[in-house]
Amino acid sequence: MLRHVLCLFAVIGCVFSLAALQQPTPSLTRITSHEASDFHPRWSPDGSTVAFASLRGGHAGVWIIHLPDMILSRIPSERTGDMYLDWSPDGSLLVFDAQEPDAHSDLFTFAFDSEQEVRLTTHPGTDTHASFSPDGSQIVFVSNRSGSFDIWTMPACGGDALRTTTDPASDLHPRWSPDGSRIVFTSGRSGNSDIWIVSSSGGSPTQLTSHVADDDMPDWSPDGSHIAFMSDRAGNRDIWVVPTVGGRPMQVTFHTADDAYPCFSPDGQRIAFASRRSGNGDIWVVQYPCQHDH
Repeated sequence: MLRHVLCLFAVIGCVFSLAALQQPTPSLTRITSHEASDFHPRWSPDGSTVAFASLRGGHAGVWIIHLPDMILSRIPSERTGDMYLDWSPDGSLLVFDAQEPDAHSDLFTFAFDSEQEVRLTTHPGTDTHASFSPDGSQIVFVSNRSGSFDIWTMPACGGDALRTTTDPASDLHPRWSPDGSRIVFTSGRSGNSDIWIVSSSGGSPTQLTSHVADDDMPDWSPDGSHIAFMSDRAGNRDIWVVPTVGGRPMQVTFHTADDAYPCFSPDGQRIAFASRRSGNGDIWVVQYPCQHDH
């Protein structure tokens, strides 16, 4: 009898061991370490640098870390705000949102060669979540100038804006597809936060994810085949990836702390994200796709 019990435990142990072997063990690198929160990471087009927003100094600002030597520098701007940012395709500009004295936010660009800022929007509403088109000619952004938060586009140098989505629910965090034909965004129009895709020329959006949990902050893979996003469907916020044609999402990070703001590297082999796993908000990088132990 004892021998049978021991054999049973041995079999159970093997099952659990095999299950453990099948769990992805992603290669993680922490690239910032500070008592203040770092968030909103974005890779430069050549993959050598990550720009991010940070509360270092007591208010939000844009910082840059050069990965080969890990040298940090701050964009010389006194503007503050959410600092949701993106690089122009040629790496010469950053677009970001910043809060104005009257508490609304507008969009700005920063040119690295001249270190000059240009204000792109001057609307009394809130303009935020800006992202460049693949050819650098357009910017997609979120605005509540129509009464609800919708997706808008405008020339990268500023000018008249065109409304892309028209829904009473909030549409947020837009990102242009690598081929410029589509825009992915987050929307609560299905009752909770899910990932949607709309033609860059407008029209009826297509729902990509559908879950009782919240899916948010999408980002395209460089080849346009997958979208990384943040979701709390596993119990807390982790990074997930889903095919753009739909299908079963794959979990990329596994931690009890929140992981958020995913961003694919230009080669598609890494995802930068913000995490509180170190006790405060820092920027981390995970290899993609995740490797398995054998």
